[in-house]
Amino acid sequence: MTAAKKASKKQQENINSRLALVMKSGKVVLGLRQTLKSLRQGKAKLVILASNTPALRKSTIEYYSMLSKSGVHHYIGNNIELGTACGRHFKICSMAVLDAGDSDICETLVMLVLVIGDFHVPYRASSIPAKFRRLLVPGKIQHVLCTGNLIGRDSLDYLKSLTSDVHVVRGEFDDASWPETKVVTVGQLRIGLTHGHQLLPWGDPASLSELRRRLGVDLLISGHTRRFEAFERDGGFFLNPGSATGAFSPAEAGETPVPSFALLDVQASSVVCYIYRFIDGDVAVERVEFKIPRANSRG
Repeated sequence: MTAAKKASKKQQENINSRLALVMKSGKVVLGLRQTLKSLRQGKAKLVILASNTPALRKSTIEYYSMLSKSGVHHYIGNNIELGTACGRHFKICSMAVLDAGDSDICETLVMLVLVIGDFHVPYRASSIPAKFRRLLVPGKIQHVLCTGNLIGRDSLDYLKSLTSDVHVVRGEFDDASWPETKVVTVGQLRIGLTHGHQLLPWGDPASLSELRRRLGVDLLISGHTRRFEAFERDGGFFLNPGSATGAFSPAEAGETPVPSFALLDVQASSVVCYIYRFIDGDVAVERVEFKIPRANSRG
């Protein structure tokens, strides 16, 4: 089994075990009809959809998302606990978490965040590696954070096909209407997002640390350098996912570009970061973990 498949299997096991814990809490309702009823009555904290096929219609997810203030978690495949609880071999099952005051229930759920950027399609690269596309499929990811320089509309449409919750900041070659920075909260984690071309020197740890303090975030994500980096500094964590396509950089003419992206598994008090690199025709995976700091250490 390849490293990428092992990482994917581990993430799926985490999803299954946490879904089981949520169901055992007794604070949920199961089934599409009951889920819709609880949403319309304003009782649902959030909604979980599980399907054994990626063919769940986008309109279905969008409809549930419209009704649910906290959004929809959508998982695909192997969610045996949820399928059994629904009383049949399921194609689509749903669960609504009812207790809005019980944050522990929501924190139990796995939240996978795709961190990706610097596509530069079609001018400096044709597409992301096919093996990356086979890993990144709808229903596996709840949030997408993109560092920009998508260039072509097709890249943005691809990210939106993975999940309805997509956040993008502006690179120097992107639409001028996109924001230069964004702050996104996932569970207890506050995440800052920027492309990074505005910070000089590019990728400078001191400049990045100052921006993190200014945004008041636990994790600052940046791009532009097209090189993966992950480090801790001044009580915060910093991540650069590199280039999803391994786009050529004139500033790094002597280096061989390596396509890369990151997946964050956001837990109640920590974040596990899986780094995926496409090297010599195969996908290599590394793992790093950091603790979510207390709120008073953000600024």
